[in-house]
Amino acid sequence: MAYGNIGLSIASYEDSPMVNAFTSKYDYSFKGMAKLTKQERKGFSLFMGKGKCKLCHIGTGQHALFTDYSYDNLGVPRNPENPFYEEPAWNPLGFDWVDNGLGGFLKAAGYEPEVYESEMGKQKVPTLRNVDLRPSEGFVKAYS
Repeated sequence: MAYGNIGLSIASYEDSPMVNAFTSKYDYSFKGMAKLTKQERKGFSLFMGKGKCKLCHIGTGQHALFTDYSYDNLGVPRNPENPFYEEPAWNPLGFDWVDNGLGGFLKAAGYEPEVYESEMGKQKVPTLRNVDLRPSEGFVKAYS
């Protein structure tokens, strides 16, 4: 019973406005509290069409989460300007470090090669929900 109550407690928290605050301008546009600019509408059109973002960041409508919860390998090359490569305390391999994503995790967890090899380099598709949420207008977010 205790574990059941813990589960209910976690579910209640995860369903709360504290965690699931649908408070972006996108959300407010559904409630008539905001209007997307021409540039924002053009960006959303690109997201839904030519950019193919919606293939992984699925969802439309007021309560869309903009993720399919999958793991994908997009083949994005390393960013040589990423400061992580110059952090020897955290990254002793330096520029030789490669994020193997889900495959690396499964390998380290002791799974057999037939399980982890096809997952190498796959990263979880993040939600784009409230992606612009930041502490202040001038705060610059890194999306890499």
